[in-house]
Amino acid sequence: MPLFSNIYPRTRDFLSAVNTFKLFVLSATVLSASGLAVTPAQQPNVDSITTNFRSLETKCAKVQPDAEYFIPESIKGHSVTSGSGRYGYREPCPFWVVDFSMNSKSNTFLEPDGSRSKQQALFFGVAHDLPSSQSAGGKDPIVKEDCDRLRVEYIIYTKFKHESAFVFKKHVIATGVWNGSACGLSKHYALPANHFRTEAPDANVWVIRVATRVKLRTSWQEAAGRVEDAPVL
Repeated sequence: MPLFSNIYPRTRDFLSAVNTFKLFVLSATVLSASGLAVTPAQQPNVDSITTNFRSLETKCAKVQPDAEYFIPESIKGHSVTSGSGRYGYREPCPFWVVDFSMNSKSNTFLEPDGSRSKQQALFFGVAHDLPSSQSAGGKDPIVKEDCDRLRVEYIIYTKFKHESAFVFKKHVIATGVWNGSACGLSKHYALPANHFRTEAPDANVWVIRVATRVKLRTSWQEAAGRVEDAPVL
């Protein structure tokens, strides 16, 4: 009798420990099933983000342009501005869409011998007349919080005038970066990856579409499609 009385308490403690472990496992399973535990399904869905970008790229290629600009024989730089941020609240393409056109003389010059030389042009999107910029028409906030919450996005396409569909070239998204005293963008338009570079066609009319949208904090801002004479490489 004393033998069994010594063993029984230990056996009871062991069974209690087993039951406690089972309860812990069951609780963890319930938490996971209820969504309180982090699971792979709760991670950002990269596929859905990519699909949304592709959808925008397709839609903005098909809409009528908001504005058109024919590039003359001589040009240093020109912005076609939206006038407001209303474009950002519409469907199916919440971008400011500008179609730039070039013929065989656009951005060219005559050589002394009478021949015509072509100059390259850069196309990209920019912010315009931000409320926290230093002067009218400014694109860079002078307030750190506004810089941190600035987003500039543009999509570029090309086609010849007689063709029915635009061809996608690039989709650029840049955010504001505060360097301690001024605001810049995380992606600078001057870098090859962030603009489209081309020259006048030999014949026909070459159309470069620039669709741009700009958000500052939580609202859409004035945007612009821009062309600049490219620096000589």
